Amino acid sequence: MKALGKSRVVVAGFVLASSALVGCLGMQRDGLQDQRAIAVLDEALATCKDIEELGDRAEALAEVAQAMAKAGRSERGEEVLGQALGTAQSIESEGRRLVAIRGIVRVMARGEQFDQAMQTAAVIQAEGERSDANRDIVEEMAMREHFAQALKVAREIGDEDAQSRALADIADWMARRAGQFARATETAKSIRHEWWRPRAVSNAARSMAWAGPLDQALEVAGTIEDRGVRSEALAGIAEALASQGHPKRAREVFAQAVELAEGIADTDWRPHALAAIAETMAEAGQFDLAIGVAESIPDKYYLRSSAFCHVADRLARTGEFDQAFRVADSVHDTWRRSAALEDIAESLAKAGQLDRALQVAKSIETESWRLMALQHIARDTGKPGQWDLALELAKGIPDARTRSEALKDIAERMAETGHFDEAVQVAERIEDRSWRSLALSWTVYVMAQRGRYDQALQVARRIEVTERRAHTLVNIAEAMLSEKGVHVP
Repeated sequence: MKALGKSRVVVAGFVLASSALVGCLGMQRDGLQDQRAIAVLDEALATCKDIEELGDRAEALAEVAQAMAKAGRSERGEEVLGQALGTAQSIESEGRRLVAIRGIVRVMARGEQFDQAMQTAAVIQAEGERSDANRDIVEEMAMREHFAQALKVAREIGDEDAQSRALADIADWMARRAGQFARATETAKSIRHEWWRPRAVSNAARSMAWAGPLDQALEVAGTIEDRGVRSEALAGIAEALASQGHPKRAREVFAQAVELAEGIADTDWRPHALAAIAETMAEAGQFDLAIGVAESIPDKYYLRSSAFCHVADRLARTGEFDQAFRVADSVHDTWRRSAALEDIAESLAKAGQLDRALQVAKSIETESWRLMALQHIARDTGKPGQWDLALELAKGIPDARTRSEALKDIAERMAETGHFDEAVQVAERIEDRSWRSLALSWTVYVMAQRGRYDQALQVARRIEVTERRAHTLVNIAEAMLSEKGVHVP
């Protein structure tokens, strides 16, 4: 194939990929075709034509093509995918064109059309973008435990950083989801990049500890070359021990992690490692240890303040509010102290201490954190029987965009609890157009999942943001076709 210029994607390659894609997807559904879903997809296709931004239009068209092919409309799906690829190719800006093509690759990979996704990625001329597109494919393969295929693709990625990140992703999925610890460790240790390799091994060791093989986890952690990463791996293992009811052993391993971190020669990296350990101690509920380590950190790059913020948040989540306030007060940096108080206010609201939560929120010095606290309090108050109170709190937020986001959160809670009419009413009164469309889209998604297709379609047609409306219509059609594989908007 002849390239059309630097970093351009070859149209012929698009046609080849689209034909192969739909050929695989377009197999007959053995009588499961749903004519009503096809009609909804036709409506989604017509909506795509009104999307102004070409990159958004290309990705929306690709989603329609995938759904049509799944419904057995092979020729129509092939035609629509060709439109998606042609739309992406027509984008003048090289950067935006490549982003659009990568978006189409992701749609193919999410549909498990890996060969076709790779064909499309292969014709991207810029190596960095091509490598990133292949990494997207690898991640989708690994998520579905297609490890052999994922490894093959990852090892063919040209960019070393992208290849290393892809292999790290595979190793992580092998350990966390599949429990293939030996294979995960082997994959992690095969990474050439000196930054990614120890971190991938650390993740494998942590996953082992949570699954139970403690001695193996400690052995793997001990092989990590980087002293700081090794200390963080030990802290993660200690957290697993604490959660499994072994507090004494957990404290011993935490002590080993601290000793390692304190011995790091690089004075810039040492406080980063100690801060990470303090945060992990807080996650494990070892608050006295966490506070002690945090106090020892010089506040370079605000690392001590960040560690204290994390400790305060975890204390509040466990209901230790008085101690959380004491820790938050020790944070001298205004912005981070405000962040800590926002976390405490949110936990107070979740615990039903509304008045105290509002009092804390109003005392927050930094406006952005104060507004976020008010938004989260309104959201967490939103539950059956308390909708009016939640709405009153949300409407009292002084900033229009934050107020809109709070109302979106409440509308989504209403939909999730089956209060669809109320959800739609709240969503349609949201001031901000983008938040209004997102609230309606989520409400439609929940309706469709529960088989309320007529109501879902009526609401979807009122979504103002065109690309969001097209995406939502595709979700309705996919819900009609199958109970599985529907994208969450």
